[in-house]
Amino acid sequence: MAENKGWFVVRTVFIVLFLALLWTGADATGSEKLVFIRGGNVWIANPSGMQERQLTFSGQDGSPSLSPDGKWVLYHSGKDRLTGYGQLYLLSTAGGPPKKFDIKDVQGAQDPTFSFDGNAFVFVGLSGARLGDNGKMTATMSVSTVDLLNLKFRTIVSHPSTLLENGYVYDAPFLSPDQTLVAYQHAVSDLAGGFEIVDMKGKSLFRYPKDPTDGTPYRRPRFSPDGTHILCFSPAMPEGSMDTVYLVDIKKGKKRKIVEGANPTFVEGGKAIVFEQAASHWSNGIKSDLWYTRLGPGCVPKKVISNASQPSD
Repeated sequence: MAENKGWFVVRTVFIVLFLALLWTGADATGSEKLVFIRGGNVWIANPSGMQERQLTFSGQDGSPSLSPDGKWVLYHSGKDRLTGYGQLYLLSTAGGPPKKFDIKDVQGAQDPTFSFDGNAFVFVGLSGARLGDNGKMTATMSVSTVDLLNLKFRTIVSHPSTLLENGYVYDAPFLSPDQTLVAYQHAVSDLAGGFEIVDMKGKSLFRYPKDPTDGTPYRRPRFSPDGTHILCFSPAMPEGSMDTVYLVDIKKGKKRKIVEGANPTFVEGGKAIVFEQAASHWSNGIKSDLWYTRLGPGCVPKKVISNASQPSD
């Protein structure tokens, strides 16, 4: 797999900003904040929905990830007309203009996620995009990591000559707590495909569903803080059904239903989750809200933030 310090290109101002992040180190305040998307912009609040504050204003932003100390947000923004991919940006939660990430030969990127210690992040990249004589766009899709301490770029898995109109091959990657594994959504189309866990050499170690003939989608996998479970959701398939959040035991390969909802993220050190729930899933004007629930028997979900999506602690 590729690992090349020269591939990682950043501007001087970006390096200065991120050194500030690394020197501060993670603290408990990061777990008290939550970033989310509203109207195509990044917002921040605490998990109870208090102290909402808008951070970006482009109307084209998605997949925000908050650093462990709560001081920085990674996200993707924009959408290329031909590939559909955007670019990565870093933003201080204290304010100021966002800074663009430039990675040599990576034409587009999305779904960045910080590691548990904030010293690295993982993302889905796009390279070698070309429009064929048949008018169809192909490119190499990859899941890659960036080590922020050494400014090293490393590709974990890649899929060359991907026909972009068929949907994403990789989506929503996430690093394990010890940074030895990566979980990502592995889709054969927008409507099918589960998640996979690989080591840093790209070797597949776990896949869910285990049955290769089972096309049930399980999206946005997230390692639990102890690394033993994957939090994910299965989108509604038959009309009238609802998205469902599951917790999958990696060792046993069994799932447990948590709640009806989508795009879950852990909060409070893994003792609770925040997730989306559509106000009217099958209506023309779909609007989602963010809900909170503790993990345990008898816990009742409560709505905490209205008109919001894509939560990330």
